[in-house]
Amino acid sequence: MPRNITDFLASWIPLRCQDYHLKLFQFAIVAWALWTNRNKMAIEHKFPASLTDVLHKIDFFSQKWRGLLPEKDRPGLETTRSSLMEWVRNSILTRDNLIRIW
Repeated sequence: MPRNITDFLASWIPLRCQDYHLKLFQFAIVAWALWTNRNKMAIEHKFPASLTDVLHKIDFFSQKWRGLLPEKDRPGLETTRSSLMEWVRNSILTRDNLIRIW
């Protein structure tokens, strides 16, 4: 587990690693989703109902920002996005069959 942002970037997204720019782009998406949720909680006093709300926000930003990536990198982002959403669907279904998905 990284201890700080420097440790995170050095060990999880090291410079010159394969697909460095794509990994950094995905990190920015997650960070922005967390930041916008944090602001909503701090300023508007609106809290996410569950973790899946935050994960859906990450999915939303992945789709919205997809066009900012070069064409050759878009399949990598889509693969990560699809894996995340499949995990969310499976987690929700196994935890509580009453929750509606999209």
